[in-house]
Amino acid sequence: MVRHNRLGLSWTIATVAFVACGDSTGPSEVSSVVVTPAAATVVSLGDTVQLTATALDADGNTITGATFVWASSDPATATVSDAGVVTAIASGTATVTAANGGVTSNGAAITVQQDVATIDVSPDTLSFAALGSVDTLDAVARDARGSLIPDVTFTWVSGNTDVATVSSDGVVTSVGNDTTTVTAAFQAVAGTAIVAVAQTVNSLELSGDSAALIVGDTIVLAATAKDANNNLVVNASVTWSTSDMTVATVDAQGLVRAVGDGAATITAAAGSATGVATLTVADSVASYIVTFDATWSAETHPVSFPGNPHFSRLIGGTHNAEVVVWQVGTAASTGIKDMAELGATSPLDSEIEAAIQAGTAWRLLQGGNIGLSPGSASPLAFEIHAEFPLVTLVSMIAPSPDWFVGVHSMSLFANGAWIDRIVIELAPYDAGTDSGVIYTSSNLPTQPPVAISLLDTVPFDMNQVLGTFTFERQQ
Repeated sequence: MVRHNRLGLSWTIATVAFVACGDSTGPSEVSSVVVTPAAATVVSLGDTVQLTATALDADGNTITGATFVWASSDPATATVSDAGVVTAIASGTATVTAANGGVTSNGAAITVQQDVATIDVSPDTLSFAALGSVDTLDAVARDARGSLIPDVTFTWVSGNTDVATVSSDGVVTSVGNDTTTVTAAFQAVAGTAIVAVAQTVNSLELSGDSAALIVGDTIVLAATAKDANNNLVVNASVTWSTSDMTVATVDAQGLVRAVGDGAATITAAAGSATGVATLTVADSVASYIVTFDATWSAETHPVSFPGNPHFSRLIGGTHNAEVVVWQVGTAASTGIKDMAELGATSPLDSEIEAAIQAGTAWRLLQGGNIGLSPGSASPLAFEIHAEFPLVTLVSMIAPSPDWFVGVHSMSLFANGAWIDRIVIELAPYDAGTDSGVIYTSSNLPTQPPVAISLLDTVPFDMNQVLGTFTFERQQ
């Protein structure tokens, strides 16, 4: 008869009828015990093998009805029951014997060698919210009965290395957005885990922060989205909003339109991440008045102080940086020369008008004079454009050889906004066209003329403040 164990192992159990030889009245003596099969291999813990023992007399005849005592050389590897059923306990080898009286059988060699039937990978899913993140997968091998098989070396493979890579010890690194599988394999058996990479926006950076705009201007803000590992998140879904629609509006593409004077915060949001840009918006045209207050007097400047101290009519303009009407260290134009020597507004007015025609200046400014100093001139009202935000304004110190006070290329537009109020102390300047040294010196042209300079000698060596210009914005 042929018997099969659960793993397909087979052996033949031969049943031999006992034949009495010689004197049939007494029992035969057991001469040997044979165990079959002589060897068996078990591939799962808990699997069993049926061994059969046969008692033989001295002539090799089978002795029926014999009983046996079964034993395993290593019960930690394989046990054996009283009926000869061997059970696999752990990987290894053991010898199983059957004994009758003082006769012990040959040893049946039992090998417990687990075969990998399944591989479990844990966790079975990994999710990454940032590129360059790592996590570790574990794998265990089991036999057909589910028993753990130790010390198995697995081969790890990523289904798509553009999504995730895996090291030889199961360390997974996210590479790109998508889903893939990671497999642990041993021979023909494999276990898998699903790896999903979907970047989450952790931070947003906006271009154009602190931009200064003029009403009517537009600017496109760019939102740079990054994940927790500071990797760029491409095609992140961003929503836009403004803190004040009366100052600036923003559309779904980040296009900002300046609509009113003031400041507004533009916010970009992607998930829980936000980025902000603060913008200032100014009217393209602002209105100002300038007040000229003179403090020049015999008390402030006692040395050779003249008997009829006064200042000439204000003359100047608003312009951009391409125009330099006057400046310390440069030669005076004819207009500045005649203003400083004679108090004349011409040809300085023509020079400024020429700049207006050339597109580098916007307005000619002319105001009242100061009859006697100390005193004040009537406030001069004027408008200024954001494209021409600089003011130049001068007045002759009279009498004098070629001395004057004033400001040049002073901006009333700073940090994206019109200045509300500014007070400028007025110092004396020498036009460099006359060589007189006191207020009432005779006309003495300087040949050749020298550059405009700040006066810090007598009579201005002790006090260089002759008055103030006060610029105030009108709402």
